[in-house]
Amino acid sequence: DSKKSYLLYGDYNTSQSSEARKLASYNRSLTGVKQHFESGSVSTTLFASRDSTRQVVDEIRANGTSGPFVLSRANGLINSEKIEVLVRDRNQPAVVLRATPFTRFVDYDLEPLTGRLLLKAPLASLDESLNPVFLKITYEVDQGGDAFWVIGGDAQVRISEALEVGATYVQDQNPLDKFKLAGINGVAKLAEKTILIAEVAKTRR
Repeated sequence: DSKKSYLLYGDYNTSQSSEARKLASYNRSLTGVKQHFESGSVSTTLFASRDSTRQVVDEIRANGTSGPFVLSRANGLINSEKIEVLVRDRNQPAVVLRATPFTRFVDYDLEPLTGRLLLKAPLASLDESLNPVFLKITYEVDQGGDAFWVIGGDAQVRISEALEVGATYVQDQNPLDKFKLAGINGVAKLAEKTILIAEVAKTRR
């Protein structure tokens, strides 16, 4: 660790908080190497993991109780889960109005051997505007078989006080579910309180 830069080996999350990177955001809990470099106008992050895990996403409708809610896979890796409460538009279910993250031991408990999720308090099935509420659970499972690489990185460069550009690339070499993600973005400060953000991303699965 040195100033704002670091090199890490162990468990990490690949997501990077950036207003300029939404379409090309990649969120995984992996074990491997992660490097972040930040100096002046340049910021880069690289990661690599060789394992046999894949990501599973379960979305369960809230029912007014604290559970237990049963995950689709009981062999999820411990501490790899990310749990959010989603409020969807009742007229357009594909639109997420709010997403609230939950914290382990504070908001919920998870039994890794049974895949049972128990909340600390009941969760209403509808919000005050009668929009449906869901639990979104994202976690990693070991699919077995040979290990494969998951690699990726991103970079942001500030060209001037008013212009910043960036790029992202990710490649998951899972033989059962190969995946690639590439994206570019730009941020332009048009006025003191006006910012234009543009982003283009492409995925291949």
